[in-house]
Parts: sequence; C-alpha cells; structure tokens
Amino acid sequence: MIGKHRADQYFTTSKPFIETTIGQQLRESERMAYKYTGKSLKTSFLDLMLELKGKTGVAVVPYVYFDPKNKPVTSPVSGLALMRKGKMVMEVPPKMLESLLMLKDRYQKGVIEVECPGESKKKLKKVEAVEVESLKTKLGVKISGDAVAVEVSTKLKGYTGELLCTTLKTPDDVTKFNERVRKTVEKEIRRTIALIQKQKLDALGIGDRIYRHAPAKWKRWEPEWEERFAAVPFTVKVEASIINTSVNLGEPVAKLSK
Repeated sequence: MIGKHRADQYFTTSKPFIETTIGQQLRESERMAYKYTGKSLKTSFLDLMLELKGKTGVAVVPYVYFDPKNKPVTSPVSGLALMRKGKMVMEVPPKMLESLLMLKDRYQKGVIEVECPGESKKKLKKVEAVEVESLKTKLGVKISGDAVAVEVSTKLKGYTGELLCTTLKTPDDVTKFNERVRKTVEKEIRRTIALIQKQKLDALGIGDRIYRHAPAKWKRWEPEWEERFAAVPFTVKVEASIINTSVNLGEPVAKLSK
C-alpha cells in the first residue's frame, strides 16, 4: 500500500486496536475496507508486479493516510492510488473508489447512496442507501479496423438499507427504484471512465487485452496507446435488482420535513 507523507509515522505514532502490531492492524483494515465497504483493494506484491509489468504499466494499490485527529490515533486504509511505470501519479477521488473497483470487477460489498428525487441541485442532499449483495462487471473489447471500442456490462443485486423518500410496496415501486439505482451506478461509472481517460491511465487493462488477442495491432498502437486510450468510446450498461427490502418493510424510516 501507499501512505501519505512519511512512512515512519504509521509505525511510531499509530496504535493497533486489538492486533499485536500496527502492521497487522493495517493489513486487517485493508481486508475489511475491501470486503465490506468497497473503499479499498486487497492486493499483493504479485498483483502489483503483474500490473506494472503489463503492457500499459498502470497499477492500482491501496492508499492509507495518517489522521492524528482521531482518538486513538489511527491510519485508515480507505482509498486507492494509481501508479504508472513504478511511480504514483494520482490518488483516486473518494467518490470514485467504488466505481473504479466495479470497473475492475473487484467490488465485493458496500453501500450505494441514491439521491432522493429533486435533490440534485441542493447542497445538503437527502439520500437513500442500497446494500450491495453481489456485483459483476464484464468488459468487452471490440476491434474494428484501426479503431477500438469497449462495452461495460454491470449487474448488481442488493437490498434497501435505509429509505427516506421512497415506498416499496408494489412491483411498480420496485421497478422505479431499480431504475434510480441503475442510473446512479451508471453515472458514477461514466465519471470514473472520464477521469482515467483524462489522465490517460489505462487502469482497466484494455491494452493488455488487445495485446493478447491482436498482438500485431498492439505493436503498432503501443507507442501512442495513452493518447488512443483517452479517445476510446465506452458503452455502459447497468442492471440493478433489489431482491428484498431488508427489515424496513419498504417504507421510509422517518417522515421528512419540507
């Protein structure tokens, strides 16, 4: 993992909760953040080596930061950093952590926030929560002549964690709510794709797929791949299915004042 600022502060100032050492604490925090919150990634030196030695040379690694304001002082593992050719080039914005993991098909479980209708222009937005039970993403790379296009297909299943402005009592209610969840996830995926294309960082391994299936084309494209990747058209398709309404019986947890 990559840490913000000096490395020694994580081992001399931070304190483990129940683990014996701070190293064990960081490893457990990484595992929990990846498995249950979708805010980080569990990786290894082998994973890092394979990504850095790949044709694009772009790797995704967990990001840890030191927060002396917390009591007890801790070092949360809640983030991702992007590396290119062995050097860190950017920290992934917090709002894009989950969607990047979705694109890499490394998203385990977490909570997706869905805006209530009519909240998009407000500073303090009312949101509802969807707990993801499973999520699967497939990337399809299509080559036609001298052009390449990518199709993103994401399917998620989940259940409502908290409702504030929605009632789910009829099939039509569920259909409309699924559509809101679908649009939310699709929007975040598109934002993340736009970010990595702007930075010319092929964090999805598209170049490696081209090399495996069309090595001759890759040999011609490799010198200018960063520029070519920035212009690749992406098609995004998301399917959302709320399989149950948890324990709230499909009703808002409280009445909201206008």
